[in-house]
Amino acid sequence: MLPCHNAAAEIGDQLAALAAQRSTTEWEVVVVDNGSTDDTAAVAERFAPCLPGFRVVGASTRQGRHHACNRGVGAARGDAVVFVDADDRVSSDFVEAMADALAAHPVVVPRLEHTLLNRGPACRMTFQTANAEATSFLPVGTGSGLGMRRDVFTAVGGFDETMDYCEDVDLCWRAQLAGHALHFEPAAVVHYRQRRAWRAMFTQQRRYGVGMVLLYRKFRGQGMPRRRPADAARDWLAIAAAVPHIRDPDIRLRWTRRTGRAVGRVQGSVRHLTFYV
Repeated sequence: MLPCHNAAAEIGDQLAALAAQRSTTEWEVVVVDNGSTDDTAAVAERFAPCLPGFRVVGASTRQGRHHACNRGVGAARGDAVVFVDADDRVSSDFVEAMADALAAHPVVVPRLEHTLLNRGPACRMTFQTANAEATSFLPVGTGSGLGMRRDVFTAVGGFDETMDYCEDVDLCWRAQLAGHALHFEPAAVVHYRQRRAWRAMFTQQRRYGVGMVLLYRKFRGQGMPRRRPADAARDWLAIAAAVPHIRDPDIRLRWTRRTGRAVGRVQGSVRHLTFYV
């Protein structure tokens, strides 16, 4: 399952990686075009002869990865679904590794690799490189490469289309609260692409911050803790302390991510009348 929007410049790399899979399992590729205005669909169609069960389905009635993924699952035929993003690249054994893992586990999280498609400090990211990522509530797996049996996806209600951001976290948490543990599969590798422009990374992280507020509003009744005032104070002190050293690429990366999320939590708290800074 490949949701996409205006991904003409990137989707070919991911589809070429899927076409090069070493797999004996039966599988299909469903590209879900979320209202692209560029040549995304045309670029994708070029790969139709070399991808099993390939088709492009439209999901233009509503913007958002959550809507595209739900539409794609509705069009898929398999007993399990795996979501991959257009700007990443799966390893050559990804499909086989995910198929084997999903035969034994209801929810599977892949290993993320950060060096192939990134440069500079982004290569040193450790997110989801050794396990599902720990949080103050429940473990999570990023949406790119996340696999789930169809019956589980249906039972928990699919992606929540009120969650414009952090929809993958929300889905992982609802699956776990329904009794389905996340399984981390190190043999299934996704070469993960970070935002290269600082402004784009800040915007992404700010949106995540807003999403965290929605997660708290939704899951506080199930035990998600509120952030402590000391945590918020520590964030803002670290943000201020890093400003004189912002020319250092490593510091700038951490500053951009931390500041984006902190600003997003403030914005989300105001917008959704839920205090979570």
